[in-house]
Amino acid sequence: MPWVHGRSIDYHERINWAIIWVAISPDDEAFVYREWDPSPREWINLTISEEIVNRNGMQRFIVNLIDPLARKIQTNSGISTIEDLNTIFHRLRVEGLSSGTYWEPFDTKGMKGRDEIKKRLKNSLRVERPFNNHIKEDGRTFILPTLWISKECPETAKSLKQWRHQDWATNRLVHVKDKKESTIKKFSHFCTALEGLFKDIRFKARKDKPYRNEQRDNHGMRYFQDKRR
Repeated sequence: MPWVHGRSIDYHERINWAIIWVAISPDDEAFVYREWDPSPREWINLTISEEIVNRNGMQRFIVNLIDPLARKIQTNSGISTIEDLNTIFHRLRVEGLSSGTYWEPFDTKGMKGRDEIKKRLKNSLRVERPFNNHIKEDGRTFILPTLWISKECPETAKSLKQWRHQDWATNRLVHVKDKKESTIKKFSHFCTALEGLFKDIRFKARKDKPYRNEQRDNHGMRYFQDKRR
């Protein structure tokens, strides 16, 4: 049965981007298995695109999402970052270096993505380890959606930890919300990218046949599989 792979970018003009690679198993366990935070001061759109392809090979992704701020027109080129990325990735596909990628802006409204992350993290605490999310209650078996962060993704783990702490504090200390806003924003970048993925209805567990020309890439998943032991 197929794993569903997705990529998401929290884009910024001057500070580091937050790029994550996430896979969902047929049993609805989400795994953040790769991350990268390139600085736009050191990398340009072309070199970022080439490095993303180097990290993926010919892996196919059901969604490729980016912060809608990337639609802003760049003064040096007259086109937006998202247009530039899609042009570059199209060329890389034509050259046989990539399986093809089309970046789309993710949804920034509502709490659906954040609520999904909270639910999955809570379930992960309950089941304690990956590949252990089948729960029996009253004679029935349930599958609990979970979220796991690879040891290869320390920035995502740090971001989620700070995000959860600040979210907890804000909910209980409303009068200091303005004071904590800068801290929440500081640690939100990888969380924002993750929220964008979970808001997309295409990014969900599948039990049907793989989508066309799918090539499964389980790089980075050994860590999670070892947890079964």
